[in-house]
Amino acid sequence: MKTEMNQNKTPAKGHFIRLAEKTMSSYGMITQKDAVLVAVSGGPDSVALLYTLADLAIKYELGLGIAHLNHCLRGHESDADEVFVTTLAKKMGIPLYTQTTDIGKECAKTGGNIEETGRDARYKFFSRIASAHGFNRIALGHNRDDNAELILINLLRGAGAKGLGGIPPVRENLIRPLFERSKKEIISFLKQIGVPYSIDSTNNENIYLRNKIRNQLIPELATYNPNIIDTLCRLGNVFREEDDWVEQLVSEYLAKSVIEKAPGNIALSAPSLCSLPPAALRRVIRRAVRHVKSDLRRISFKHIDSAIHLLQTNKKASLDLPGQIRIWKNGEVFGVRHEKKSLRSARMSGRKSEVNYNIMVNKSDAVSSSVWIAEAGTWIFFSRVAVAHLPPVFEKNTITGWINWEKVTFPIRIRNFKPGDRFRPYGPGGTQKVCDFLCNNKVPVEKRAVIPILECSDHIIWVAGLRIDERVKTDSSTRFVLKAEIV
Repeated sequence: MKTEMNQNKTPAKGHFIRLAEKTMSSYGMITQKDAVLVAVSGGPDSVALLYTLADLAIKYELGLGIAHLNHCLRGHESDADEVFVTTLAKKMGIPLYTQTTDIGKECAKTGGNIEETGRDARYKFFSRIASAHGFNRIALGHNRDDNAELILINLLRGAGAKGLGGIPPVRENLIRPLFERSKKEIISFLKQIGVPYSIDSTNNENIYLRNKIRNQLIPELATYNPNIIDTLCRLGNVFREEDDWVEQLVSEYLAKSVIEKAPGNIALSAPSLCSLPPAALRRVIRRAVRHVKSDLRRISFKHIDSAIHLLQTNKKASLDLPGQIRIWKNGEVFGVRHEKKSLRSARMSGRKSEVNYNIMVNKSDAVSSSVWIAEAGTWIFFSRVAVAHLPPVFEKNTITGWINWEKVTFPIRIRNFKPGDRFRPYGPGGTQKVCDFLCNNKVPVEKRAVIPILECSDHIIWVAGLRIDERVKTDSSTRFVLKAEIV
C-alpha cells in the first residue's frame, strides 16, 4: 500500500492532472457538485480520464458514474473489456452502467457503416443513462492525437470550416477533459501510477480510414513536419474560433430572412437568401436544416449544394434530404420542414405513372457533375474517386453506387424503368427482371415508374439507390471508381 501511495504522489501524475484541470477550467467543463458520467471503454484514454476525474472529485465535489457499451465487434476481446471495466468500477467504488449492443447486426439492419453505427449507439446509450440517473455532464476520453486525426479525415473528405475545426472540447453536456493531452502523455501517466488498461487489437489493422490516418499518413507527414500533430491541432483551434465568430453573423442573416418559424418548420425569404454571399448562404441553409432536424447528421455538402440549386430555380420544386427533411421552393418563399410520412411515398403520391426521361452523361461530366431528374424529383451526383481514397467500408447495396470506372463505357444513359428491363444484381445469382427485383425489395408500385436506371452499352449498371450490376463491381485491379450518389 505504501508503494502504491508513493506512485500516486509522483510529480508526473500531479502535473498531468493539473494540465487536465487547466483544460477543464479554460473551457468551463465542470462546476462544483457536477454529476459526471464517464465513458470508459477500458482503453488508455478512458482509464486515464477516469483516474483524473476521480482525483479531482473531492476538490470539485463531483458525483461520478461509469458507462460502458459492449459493442460485440471483437468477440472475446469485447467481453474481456467489459469484465475489465466492471472490475475497475468495483475497485474504485464508482457506480457502473453497462449495455450490450451487437453493432454488426445493427449495421446489417440499417445498411450503415460500422463506425457511424457504433458512434450513434454509444451516444444514445450515454445520453439515456445520463438522463435516467441525473448526470449533467458526460466525459469522453478524446485526446490531442484523436483531434489531429479527425481534422485530417475531414480534410480528405472535403469538409468546410466546421469540419476542419476538429473535435469540439465541449458540446452541450459532452466534455473532453483530455482534449489537449497527447497519447504519449496519457500512456506515460498510466505507467507512472501503475494502472493497467485494455488494448484494442484492431487499432493496428488498417481496415478503417482512421487507422490508416493514424498508422500510415501521420507518420509519413511527420517526416516533413515532426510537429504535425501540434500543427493540425493549432489549425483546428483557428478554424473553431473563426467558425464561432462567423456563426454569430449567420444568426443575424437568418433572423433577417425568416418569414415563419416553428418546431419542425421554417420559411425564409428567397430574395433575401439570394442576396447573401455563397459562404453565408450555405451556413444559413445549414442552420435552417438544423433548426428542423435538430442536428446535421448525414447532411453533406452536396445536400446543401442541391438546396442552393433549388433556391435559384424559378420553378416550384422540392428536395428530399435524410431524416425525412423536405426543402421546398414556391415563388419567393424557400422553406425546410420535417415530413411525418416517408418522403419517397409522399413524393410519389399523385404522380402520373406514365413518365419518360432520357439523360446522357459523358466521360468528362462523370468526373464531377450533378444531374437533376425532374420526373423523379431527384439529383444524382457523379464523381471519379481513386480506390486509395475510398471510405474504409463501402457497400454495393446502398443509396450510393460504387461502379468500376474501367468497366464503364461512356456515355452513360439515365432513364426511367421500362417493362422487360433485366440486369445482374450484385452478389450471387444470375440475371433478374428489374420489376421482380423492385418487387422483392419492396419498392412501391407508384415509385417504380420513375426510379432512375443507369445503363451503358445497352446493359444496366445501376438501379439507382438500390443495387449495382455484378458486371461493374470493383475488384483487385480497380484503380478508379465512379461514385454515383442519389439525393
